[in-house]
Amino acid sequence: MKWTANPFALPVLLIILQLFCKGKLKYIVWIFCRYLKLFTFLPLAEVERLMEQQRENPSKHLAHKRLAAEVTKLVHGKEGLESAKRCTNALYHGSVQALEQMSDEELQELFREAPFRELFLEPGTTVIDACRNVRAIPDGPRGYQMISDGAVWINHKREDKPQQVLIPKLHILSNGLTLLRVGKKNFYIIKWLSL
Repeated sequence: MKWTANPFALPVLLIILQLFCKGKLKYIVWIFCRYLKLFTFLPLAEVERLMEQQRENPSKHLAHKRLAAEVTKLVHGKEGLESAKRCTNALYHGSVQALEQMSDEELQELFREAPFRELFLEPGTTVIDACRNVRAIPDGPRGYQMISDGAVWINHKREDKPQQVLIPKLHILSNGLTLLRVGKKNFYIIKWLSL
């Protein structure tokens, strides 16, 4: 599925709503109630029930999440909402299952700046081989040291053994992809061509 717009590009109002999460509870509830009534087709009884749940447990941000979901569904449709949920789980909750369910296009959209490489999986391919093949680490002892120091994450799990052979289902997901991260923000997506 190709996106014509970023699934996370919700209206500016929703971004501003995140700022209200730090404000006074009665104002937050009033704002969410108002926006749920204005921007969704939810029945008023459902809106009132959400607001009551929000008052009882504000840390769960139920109204905020529902508003974001309803607006996303209006803008991108049901498939877009499901894709946005998978992307959110993969990105913010470190869900490997969500990564496995994502298509190549969804991963490329989610990690827009990340290089996407297709590599042949040869028997005995190690963590350091994969990192060097996508140019994620420098050649020589510095790259080896980066992995040993824990700067490399594969599918949301820290990898600190450079000579570790890549293991299917752990390093290579069932969809043939690997999400590689070096440091905090440097992502690489690897599509393995033969498993």
